[in-house]
Amino acid sequence: LVEGSDQGIAIKVESSRGTENNYISFWDNTGTNNEPVMWGRIEGLHSSQMWSDSEFLHEFGIRTADVAINLGELGIWGLELLEKSTVKLPSKLTSSTACVGLGACVTTPIPSLIVESNIDIILKIANLAAAGANLALAGAELATFITFNEINIGVSYQSGAGDYAEWLPKLNPLETFNAGELVGVKNGLVTKKTWGVEKIMIVSTNPIVLGNMPQPNNEKEYVKIAFMGQVPVGY
Repeated sequence: LVEGSDQGIAIKVESSRGTENNYISFWDNTGTNNEPVMWGRIEGLHSSQMWSDSEFLHEFGIRTADVAINLGELGIWGLELLEKSTVKLPSKLTSSTACVGLGACVTTPIPSLIVESNIDIILKIANLAAAGANLALAGAELATFITFNEINIGVSYQSGAGDYAEWLPKLNPLETFNAGELVGVKNGLVTKKTWGVEKIMIVSTNPIVLGNMPQPNNEKEYVKIAFMGQVPVGY
């Protein structure tokens, strides 16, 4: 209990901020031979360690692949435009109609073929421009992702718990709910009925963040409902 101060609790580590420096950690003696086991921590994180973080690298890989895909599409459309303008169009310009009758005759390029070729070139230019725009967007998103993570780096909250949930009141306070159970939500109240409701949601199994906390003596009238994350579904 901290009283009579303008500040709460401050924790300062002597070395620099990093994943090896835990500001707070949570343990119990549930290991083999009652060995201590860590179940959660608040640890430091700096930019150099960001590039060894598995979640960051996973997202970075996805965004980098998106840039590569768009770059490939840009190259394909560029090659098709090059082929159309340097090979197929000249062949259409030299096309001719057959002569009928005796004697000399003059033939000209077939207009329909030239028009068709020009339309194809215009479409390929448009596709090339769209591919270029998509590449620029993917590159900008990748740069923004990296910059955002570098700017907002600080501490990492880690736990074995997985989802983000809120306490929601029960429609019938006497009903009991199990983790992973599919439930209905109507007017903000949780019910076992899943028809005629506004939302179908899942009872949280193990939330890392739990909002809308009721008073301890009222918890039996509420149930933990998952709003985000990977949530196991029992039935």
